[in-house]
Amino acid sequence: MLCTSKMFRAAGAVAAIQLLATAAHAHHPTGGMMPTTFWHGLLSGIGHPIIGPDHLAFVVGIGLLAAIAGYGLMLPALFVVAMLAGLQMHILGLNLPYTEVLLAVSVVLVGVAVWRRRAARGPWLEGGLLALVGLLHGYAFAETIIGAETGPLSAYVIGLALTQLAIASLAYLVARPTPQGEPMLAKARVRTLGLGIAAIGAMLLVAGVSAVA
Repeated sequence: MLCTSKMFRAAGAVAAIQLLATAAHAHHPTGGMMPTTFWHGLLSGIGHPIIGPDHLAFVVGIGLLAAIAGYGLMLPALFVVAMLAGLQMHILGLNLPYTEVLLAVSVVLVGVAVWRRRAARGPWLEGGLLALVGLLHGYAFAETIIGAETGPLSAYVIGLALTQLAIASLAYLVARPTPQGEPMLAKARVRTLGLGIAAIGAMLLVAGVSAVA
């Protein structure tokens, strides 16, 4: 009975994140077109992390994991810096194969880590792995901005970085322990969110592998 309850809650988390991503996609500020002005670039950067369920789920997972493992906001900040580096790599023409599949794998792994409430073990190793994942996400974010002029491109980068930091910080704040010892979001609900994030990653992984095949 308890297992069934957890499955229903995980399914609810998946549906909520998917609905949010779908709604954001329907109201994309630039209609999917390459930004041509500073404000269009800024709005696109703000909206893009919410449009893709893989990016949104991963950033939420990073914030939750930062709270669980006791890393603080340094973990989301490291991810954003690495993400910006990956974006630059794509703009410079460097190629990363199987990006969509690897992104989906990263979402599954962060979801499982949140579900298992994995404590910090090796900050340098985990930081390095997160940096690699950040490169992948940044590489994917560059798809819709390659060829844009400097103004819209700079605005896009600003919006992208600030939005991801805001999402991860919010997830961190609701999952970190309060002075009284209990987080605002109950531990069981955080674990359920982890299952939902892993489920989104698994669905995207199946789709990505099917596309490659």
